[in-house]
Amino acid sequence: MEALKPHDPSHLGDWTLTGRLGDGEDSVIYLGYRGVAGSEQAAVKLIEDDTFEFESAVSKIRNEVEALRLLKDANIVKLLDVNYEQGSIWIATEYVHGVTLDTRLKQTKEPLPELEWFKLAENIFHALRAAHSKGVIHKDLKPTNIILSETGAKLIDFGISHVPQFTRAATPGDFEGSRLFSAPENYNRKNIPAMDVFSAGVTLAYAGRL
Repeated sequence: MEALKPHDPSHLGDWTLTGRLGDGEDSVIYLGYRGVAGSEQAAVKLIEDDTFEFESAVSKIRNEVEALRLLKDANIVKLLDVNYEQGSIWIATEYVHGVTLDTRLKQTKEPLPELEWFKLAENIFHALRAAHSKGVIHKDLKPTNIILSETGAKLIDFGISHVPQFTRAATPGDFEGSRLFSAPENYNRKNIPAMDVFSAGVTLAYAGRL
């Protein structure tokens, strides 16, 4: 975690921000806390107003909120809070103490041990079963979207997911997903559960054999 920069906010809503967890092309993710003695922690993603793809970024947040409102599962990150006020658009999800699967593999430069691999597979498919039972298709399952913690793996980032009865505008011709882990359906925009299963298989193969 990095320290806050001079221009970073110190608060977002009820959340007190203590540091930077990461940043991307359109957002910054902060570690925040609220409650008695900071009893509740969150990863707070703030959309930067001057980003080139601001509208797309906001659309993804709205999509993620709609998905997570439907999903309550131990292997899927929880939605805690959201704010859509102009000039301060952010989403807060539970903070998971751990590293992404991608970071773990790059740090150790070794495949996961056998028992840990099977536990990861169990967690991933438990999350997918919960999502698919609600009609939600993740569409971007990959090592950077899986956080490993002491209590098990959690699936994060439902920004481009398919959510029933909720249409997220996408730019025509844009590819949605991550090419190294995407199913063929990502290319023709078909939204079926099998595409997540395909990506899970590729991810598990990557975790087992580098």
